[in-house]
Amino acid sequence: MISPYFGSNSSITIYEPEIALCEKYGVPFFNFIDYPYIVEQSEYFQDLSHMNHKGAMAFTNMIVTEVLKNMELYSNSYHHNKTEIK
Repeated sequence: MISPYFGSNSSITIYEPEIALCEKYGVPFFNFIDYPYIVEQSEYFQDLSHMNHKGAMAFTNMIVTEVLKNMELYSNSYHHNKTEIK
C-alpha cells in the first residue's frame, strides 16, 4: 500500500518490486499516492508526506472500505470457484 502525498503527481516506479511481488502472489496492492479525495485536502496534512490526525482518520476509513470490498470480491470468487471434494 502506498499512502497519499499532498498535491502528489508522484511516480510509483520506486514501488515496482513490491507491485511485482504482490502480482506474483495474488495479493492486492493499493496505490493511494495520488488519490484525489485525500491529496487535494491540505487540512489532512501536516507536511507534504505526513497526514495529521484528521487525514489519518479519513485515510483509515478509505482503507477499511477498500479492504472490505476486496475481501468480498475474494470471498465471492472463492465460493464461485470452489469444487466439492467427494
